[in-house]
Amino acid sequence: MLDTYQLGQQAKQSENQRYICRGTILPDSIAIDGDQLSANAKLYESRQVIRVYYTFTCLKDKQQWQSNTDVLQFSASGHYKRMMPATNFNQFDMRRYYEAKHITHQLTVQSWSNLKQKSVHSLLDTYRNHIHKWHAIGIKKAEMLPQPLNEYAESVIFGAAPKSFYVNNPGVQKLGLIHLFSISGFHINYLLKMVMGMFRRLFIPKEISAVIAGMILCIYFVFSGETAVLMRAVIVGLFFLLRMTGWCKVTPPTVWSVSLLGTLIYEPCILLTLGGQLSFPLTFCLLFAKSLNFWQTNMLLSLVSFPFIVAQQYTWHILQTLVSFAVIPIFSTLIVPFTLLGFAGQDIPGIAKVVNVLIQCFTSCLDSMSMLPGDMIIGKLPSVVLVLFFTCSLLIYVKQSALAFFCRGMWLIITIFWDSLGTLPIIW
Repeated sequence: MLDTYQLGQQAKQSENQRYICRGTILPDSIAIDGDQLSANAKLYESRQVIRVYYTFTCLKDKQQWQSNTDVLQFSASGHYKRMMPATNFNQFDMRRYYEAKHITHQLTVQSWSNLKQKSVHSLLDTYRNHIHKWHAIGIKKAEMLPQPLNEYAESVIFGAAPKSFYVNNPGVQKLGLIHLFSISGFHINYLLKMVMGMFRRLFIPKEISAVIAGMILCIYFVFSGETAVLMRAVIVGLFFLLRMTGWCKVTPPTVWSVSLLGTLIYEPCILLTLGGQLSFPLTFCLLFAKSLNFWQTNMLLSLVSFPFIVAQQYTWHILQTLVSFAVIPIFSTLIVPFTLLGFAGQDIPGIAKVVNVLIQCFTSCLDSMSMLPGDMIIGKLPSVVLVLFFTCSLLIYVKQSALAFFCRGMWLIITIFWDSLGTLPIIW
């Protein structure tokens, strides 16, 4: 409630035709598309984050921004106004999207009066700025790789998927595999296994290993852009390390609950985003899926994610569940390690090219499968129907057989009912 009130007060700020502001810009938040620059900036006076847009005046100006890897402090003048809302029915709402990130205003810069490297006055700021600088350098090195390896490296390693990623890889979006290419619990689990495995082979005591791994998790959180969805995975990872050393033993439901509360404290709007809507319900289902086999578990996760994806994309591919069964183990055992190898070995002749061929084969397979019949155009469903779908999906495998049977029947009845009204589905 406090966060909503503060966001409402921030949104009431007056719009100015001519506005002068001072703040900082992190290098890994800068995006350049043609002659347009966009970035997030934190203002000194109000401490709020705004969206900055700027049109380059010459090629030299663009090259200077492209080569920048430092945290910048600036003074700029331009047009300050609220983020634009959606202008068409059911169009992507930029205002709502950025409000979930606590960004309500944008500045269209007309001129920079002072732009230089930010000076820091504390040790914590020094470390944080260096981590963001390394993140920006890593993204720029990933951009130099051949396509599509460069897009995979930016998404999988640095959590900064370029705008061209889903355009060049339509199969990823159609088959609902977006979660694999975002920094999430999957990546944290992979990082912890790699770090702890390395320490074990070096015969480092597990207590010392846990402390070092915890510090690496915190650094990685900053390195990946401090995204709110990653907070859940970091909290779970820290509890895993505490449990492994015997310092703190808590049950998985308690860990899930604390991770939800911690993430809500860090980002109160997390459950208004698709990432939060998918992350917490799916991990909640995994807590009670130990008695289910592999197929039942994946079916449960697919049905639970159905209302959230349909609410955002209005489509659903019937092959999504089957493809996930095959793609997830391939992605974890081949694609992620080879992407890391291609990025780390880009200065060694031939490695990046060989890895890129493998990535191209994987991408082609996904695109080919997404072209198969089964892509359903569902349209916009009422919120009540989406809640019913979600509730029935949660209870579809409960131990009480009568309740499970009732929920399965309700799921089918709702589907048939909306199909009879012409809402579901159109299969291409």
